[in-house]
Amino acid sequence: MKHGVRLLLLLVAVGLNACEPWNLEPRTFPKCDAPSARISTSSNLLTVQFSLTNLTGTADAILWDFGDGSTSTVFTINHTYARPGTYAVTARITNICGDELRLGATVTVVR
Repeated sequence: MKHGVRLLLLLVAVGLNACEPWNLEPRTFPKCDAPSARISTSSNLLTVQFSLTNLTGTADAILWDFGDGSTSTVFTINHTYARPGTYAVTARITNICGDELRLGATVTVVR
């Protein structure tokens, strides 16, 4: 019988602390709209300016792949190709909410 009384006292003592308010820090979560855009190009011989048009939503980062082994993380950039040709260009746009948009375009450069 003594063991039952001790267990009851322990449960009561532990239970008293369970009613105290929790001291939790408030957390905020980002609000994003999925990005939407189109690739725009303007060329002058081997140099092409790449940018995004009609960009809507939240776009926090971009990764351009110019199709020649070169990449960039700048939203609007001039890229110079080493030789004339046709290149498949991609842009991967992301935001902090995890949304992702992948775009593609083909550019032809001449001397």
